[in-house]
Amino acid sequence: QSLKDYILSNEGKIAERNGGINKFFGIVDLRISKKIKLYKTHNIEISGDIFNVGNLIKKKWGVNETLGSQALYALGIPEVKNSAGVVTSPAVPNFDTTNKVFNYRVNNSGVVNPSGNPYQFQLGFRYGF
Repeated sequence: QSLKDYILSNEGKIAERNGGINKFFGIVDLRISKKIKLYKTHNIEISGDIFNVGNLIKKKWGVNETLGSQALYALGIPEVKNSAGVVTSPAVPNFDTTNKVFNYRVNNSGVVNPSGNPYQFQLGFRYGF
């Protein structure tokens, strides 16, 4: 429904890519480091990184929502089998020779799949001389 609403509200304009589905999303990383002097030019540096901080705070932040397949029509219907390998729905050919029509299947799934990397931590240690 959100896609239909977006198309109707932007009629006669150029639509943004994924404008009807994706909201703004961004990824913020955080790095904290401390350098400790040891002797003359020798030092150690200890660091900690958090990647995708927003996802650490709230699971819906830092996630991209995309549609899997955006093909509106496809020819023919593939055979469907259950987990035991038994055919539950036979294949339908691309063209019906009796009625002289193409057999189309319509993609109406419209399921939004979240994707992206979850938050991650990294610790670092470096010796400089």
